[in-house]
Amino acid sequence: MVVALALTVAGVPAWAVTGDYAATGERTEAIMARLRRSRLYSRDVNSKPAQLHQPRAETMTAFLEQMDARFGGVASWLTDHGLSAADLAALRLKLRAPTTTLPR
Repeated sequence: MVVALALTVAGVPAWAVTGDYAATGERTEAIMARLRRSRLYSRDVNSKPAQLHQPRAETMTAFLEQMDARFGGVASWLTDHGLSAADLAALRLKLRAPTTTLPR
């Protein structure tokens, strides 16, 4: 959800944010395996069927629709919860900056 908020603020279209969220399902099993080894998370993770942890595109679609309908959008919700306009601008700038290739 945090990544979805950041991507939305950066201007990524909702369909792409939803696709990115759903694509994390490719890593769900590896993430779950790591959490199963954690003293902090293992009890909770092991108490539910693995499929409950699988991201579903419709969940993100509904989340983004509700952010728009109930709060006037992600940026509005974030500023209502303490992010300043300068913070939003810095986030947008950072996420939209061209990537650089690291020397090998």
